[in-house]
Formats: sequence, C-alpha cells, structure tokens
Amino acid sequence: MQKLIGFKKCILFFFLLLGCKGNEEFVIIDLVDAYFQKDSQPPKYIGKLSLPENFSELPDIKGKSGFVTFEIEIPKKFISDIVPLAINAGRISDVTIFELNGINIGGFGTFEPYTPGAMRPFIKILPTALVSTKITNKIKITIYAKENHFPLQIMDSIKIGMATSILNDFFQREIISHSFLTLYILVGIYYLFLYFKRKQDNYNLYFSLFAITISIYWFVSETYARDWVFGTHIELQRKVEHFFLYWILPFFLLFLSRYFHGKYDKTSKVAIVISIMISFVTLFSSIQCMRIVAKFWQVGFLLTAPYFVFYIKKKISFKKKDANYFLAGISALLLCSINDILVSLNWINTPRISSYSLSILVIGLVILLGNNFIQAHKSSEDALAYATRLNLELSKKNIQPHFLMNSINASMFLIEENPKKAIDLLNGLADELRETIRLSKETIASLKNEVELCRNHLNIMSLRKEKKFTFKIIGNIEGVYLPPLILLTLVENGITHGYRKNKEGEFCLTISKETDCIELILFNDGETNLETKKGTGTGIKYIEVRLQEVYKKNWIFEYGKVEGGYRVRLKFPQVSSYLI
Repeated sequence: MQKLIGFKKCILFFFLLLGCKGNEEFVIIDLVDAYFQKDSQPPKYIGKLSLPENFSELPDIKGKSGFVTFEIEIPKKFISDIVPLAINAGRISDVTIFELNGINIGGFGTFEPYTPGAMRPFIKILPTALVSTKITNKIKITIYAKENHFPLQIMDSIKIGMATSILNDFFQREIISHSFLTLYILVGIYYLFLYFKRKQDNYNLYFSLFAITISIYWFVSETYARDWVFGTHIELQRKVEHFFLYWILPFFLLFLSRYFHGKYDKTSKVAIVISIMISFVTLFSSIQCMRIVAKFWQVGFLLTAPYFVFYIKKKISFKKKDANYFLAGISALLLCSINDILVSLNWINTPRISSYSLSILVIGLVILLGNNFIQAHKSSEDALAYATRLNLELSKKNIQPHFLMNSINASMFLIEENPKKAIDLLNGLADELRETIRLSKETIASLKNEVELCRNHLNIMSLRKEKKFTFKIIGNIEGVYLPPLILLTLVENGITHGYRKNKEGEFCLTISKETDCIELILFNDGETNLETKKGTGTGIKYIEVRLQEVYKKNWIFEYGKVEGGYRVRLKFPQVSSYLI
C-alpha cells in the first residue's frame, strides 16, 4: 500500500507540472496544417495572434508558387535595446527560412539538394542589433515545399517574445514531456517484471508492450531529444514514429482481451495483421507511399472508432468491477484521437490533445491495476497466513495429516491461480479442522453434525479435484448419535480409494431406526475393482476403536464392493443406554 501511495504522489507531481505557468511574455500564433499544392491558391489561414491582455492580430500571409510566407509584426511592448527577444517556431515541416527585418537569421533544410527539416524545432535568440525601437520590426517565415515529399505543415504555435520567457516555456514543456516519457518507460519495465514473476497473468506482458510502444512513440514525436538520435535522418524518424503509432492500438486490444477474458479474440488478431501490413509498408516504402498509408489509417480509424467503443464496451461489461473506468477512459481517448486526426486533416482547428489524454489513460490504468494487484497480493498474504496457521495447528493435532497437508498444498497452488478459490478452500478446511479437534475430544456426537462435517469435506475435495461430490440422505437424522468422526472417516476413505481417476461422485446415507438399534448404510458410486483388505487401514482401525470404546462389542461394521460401487453397513444400539 505504501508503494501505491508513493506512486500516486508521483502522478500528482506530473499533474502539477502540467499546471505550472511561466511568465507568458511572448506572442502565440495558433496555426493549422496548410497543405501546399503547386500553382494553387494560398491556404486559408485559420487562427489568431494572441497575447496576454487579450491582444489579437491576424498575420499577413502571402502565397507564392513553391512556398508560403508568414510576416509577423513584433509588438512594440517587447522592443527594447537591453532585453533580448527570441522565437520558438516549434515543429515546422520542410525547408524553412527565418528573417528579421529582411536579414536571414537561420532556418533548416535545403531545397537544392532537397533535405527537409520536417518536425525540427527552431529556437533562436534574435540579434539585438537587428531590433530597433524606431521601426516596425517584422519576422518573416518562408516555408518551401516540394511535390511528393513532406506536406507544408505547421504543427505547433509559433511564439515570439522575451528570450527568458521563450526559453523557460520551452524547457518547461520538455521537462513535462520527458517526465511522461520516464513514466511510460518505468511502467513498461515494471509490468514486464511482473509478467516474468507471474507468467499466468500474461496480460501484464501486453500492458508492458503497450506502455513501451507508447514510450518510443512519445520519444520520437513529443520530445526534441530525438534530434540527437536521428540527426539529419528525418525520413527515418518519421517512419519510426508511424511504425510505433500503428502498434499502440493492437497491443492495447491484446491487453484488454487477456485481462478480461484470458484469451485472444478475432478483433485483436485482425488488428495485429493490419498493423503488420501497414508497418511493413511504412518501413520499406517511399515517403509518398508512407503518407498515403497514414491517410488511409487516419480515415480508417475515424470510420471504425464507433465500432471500437462498442467492442470495448462489450468486452469489459462484466466480470471486473472497474470496467466502467476502462470504458470512460478509452472513450475519452478515442474522442481525443479523433480530434487530432481531424486537425491533421485540416478539417477543424482545435488543440491537439490525444497525447495527454493517452497519458491520463495510462496513469489511470496503472492505478487500477495497482489496486487490483494490491488486493490480490493482500488476499494471497491472508490465505498464506491462514494456511500457515492451519499447518501449525496440524503439527499440534495428529488428525488426518495427509489430507490436511495435501489440502494446504492445494491451497498454496490456488493462491497463485485464484486467491478467492484458495480462501474458500482454506475456510472449509479451517471449519473441518476446528470441528474435528472439538469432536475428537467428545465421546458421542449427533449424526446431524457428522453429516454437515461430511458435506463440508466433500466441498473441500470438490475444490481440490475440480470434480463435484454430493452427499444424499435417506431417512431421518434427528435424534441419532454415534461416536464422532466415524462417518467423516468413511467418506474420506471412499474418496481416497474409490475416486482415484478424479471422477465425480455421490455418497448416499440411509438411516434405519429400529426399537433399540440404529442402522446406517453408506453407499458410494466409486470404483469397484479395488481389492478390500480387512482391518489394514488406519481409518478402519479408527472406526473399530471408536465403536468398541462406546458400544463395547455390541456393534456391527461391514464393508465391501457391491454392484455399482462400495457399501458400508453400521449397526449399533441407541445411544441413550450407552451415553458416557
């Protein structure tokens, strides 16, 4: 529990990072994707130039053959001969050139030979010598596009303002991105460790693969540290990004199917096949083909999103008490993903939010799985403590040691497979042990208590052998007394010698009352091909000793094979004359 509390504190830290605000002393230009086509009209601008104090202004956009130019006026409130300014252009595709008051201040990519600068950040402190309080200062951003390569695309808001604010904002966002990246990696490693420790819970493997896939995709798409890894290999970076994006959903569907049902289903298999196909095309085809596949995937996702909601609801609508949380989180993620796809298709102009909704989903799943793991671990610990206590009681009381030890060993195994079933077995075992200890001290016991004890024992054996054993009564058990544990011993022997092949069984007890005697006939439908050796078993000796102790020699104990099973006959006087 302390580990979960510590984990929740870490989650709170991540959300505090998300809520942190720096000094927003910069211009924010919100732009959507602008797809360039040769000799076409300039793309329609949708967005605004906003500042604190509710300042807004549309930039001057000019479309030319082969490139698009944005001219942005730097607000006079930022102009100073002392305080430096900076620009953070975010991720801008293709070849881009930045100019301040007509002077080239940098850029990325080249047109001849063509080397795109797709999704590379541009952060630049503006030269103070080029900024003047006496003129209108403008930054011009020229973005070149080449047919059949990357689209002309602006992924992030462009920010211009005080250098300290721009840099603080950039590093704060990088810290948040790397914090989530660290979270995904740790989650993936931790659940992979759980899988190797407890392989029967194989949903941990798929949740681990889900988290690791997200971590790689997040690193490639959401952090600028990826530039150190890929360098100028921009096409490779985009292919890796798309490759892992296509595997997030299949691993998640595999996790759901294994978590709720313990098996694979057709939808998961189809998702895997599709992911293999589009991943292969993405890695080994041209950039043009990769873009076409990405478009088909986006449109396909939009069309199948309602089905995924239905599918997930169907899968998690029973068995698990936390199913509603899964459904809510997944539905929210699907809505956010649809939003981002529509933004990338330039159909709407809203913020991209699926990355952070994915983070919230992963965090929520970790908390839910953590709670489930703690509950299962607690149940296992309780069951193990229970079994240990019974083992100690067994060492003090030499009553049926083989049966108790075998039952305890079975419960130890069930603790790993099914803690609830293990606890049911141990509860029944505890009741039987408690009652046998009590009755072993008595001279006489009611047949009613003996029957209840036998039924409890058969329930235990049903759990152990995963076969159903029943106990049927013919006659009236009220007012009948006999030495304790005799009937239980007969039932134990019947199971031990009559049901070695784990077949289901039935015991039938017939009670006949005569004037001075009671006759009990216990029949079971177990195997009849076993030879009977009179007086050789511990149980047989125990029954004979008990009968002799109470009834002296005035009793009958017969047993043997009959047609269809095994029959035991007991006859003894009414207990009133012999009650000690």
